[in-house]
Amino acid sequence: MTQGDLIPQKPGTYRGTLKEQIRHGQGKYVYKNSFYTYEGEWVDGLKHGEGRLSMKNGGYYKGDFQRGEIRGKGERSWINGDFYRGEFEGGELHGDGVMVYGDGSRYEGFWVYNRYEGMGILTLKNGDLYTGEFHRHKRHGEGKQIWKEKGSEYEGGWVAGKPHGSGIMKYKDGGKYEGQFSHGLRQGQGTYTHIKGITYSGLWINDDIPPEELPQHMVVVGATELEIYQGEGLDLEIAILHTNGDVMEGETGRQIMITGGFLIRKCRNILS
Repeated sequence: MTQGDLIPQKPGTYRGTLKEQIRHGQGKYVYKNSFYTYEGEWVDGLKHGEGRLSMKNGGYYKGDFQRGEIRGKGERSWINGDFYRGEFEGGELHGDGVMVYGDGSRYEGFWVYNRYEGMGILTLKNGDLYTGEFHRHKRHGEGKQIWKEKGSEYEGGWVAGKPHGSGIMKYKDGGKYEGQFSHGLRQGQGTYTHIKGITYSGLWINDDIPPEELPQHMVVVGATELEIYQGEGLDLEIAILHTNGDVMEGETGRQIMITGGFLIRKCRNILS
């Protein structure tokens, strides 16, 4: 370090090597607005090669420059604590890279001009984790989301950040839904299986089973009076009915408690 290196540079000045009075080789330039300072390699008056562009507020970029532009591999730091390491194009985050946000969230994957695009992994500060496809900075395509606090997870199609299309949702209580979604809601045909084994398979509207699809009545199929003898078993066929009287299809696993009575008939002894 020379004595000249200890003297602060004035805005709009360059200190370094020249070629025919043009910046060429290693050098440091303080911009006229004094907010930016570049120190690194120059070729024919342009930032080219390895260098560091520092901001007066503490942020910086360090990495590749091409013909005066931030292009190639490098790292970028912001005063809010965000930090990115990866590929750049024209000063924008573009290509493969990892962003660690100031709040602890993290994204690793592909970028297109500062937006998540293609395959990536997003981990939020609360521990929620998404692995899959992105489009325009939102979960879009096929992917898997784990909600740490909710204790649930979803794998399937996404549109604009919400489950959409076919997918499987597993709940904290052990239940599972497999079927169609629309904008984050269970919508269309789907099957829900409760942890106790109860299963409903059919239509869903706005995240719920339509009232007309819910069981309303139970009836014994066949004769309502059966003739049995002491010690014999009893078999009954039960049908669950909709409000309109139609038999429900696609629901299994219910435990049903049935109460009934006995009609005791006395037989006359025809021999007496």
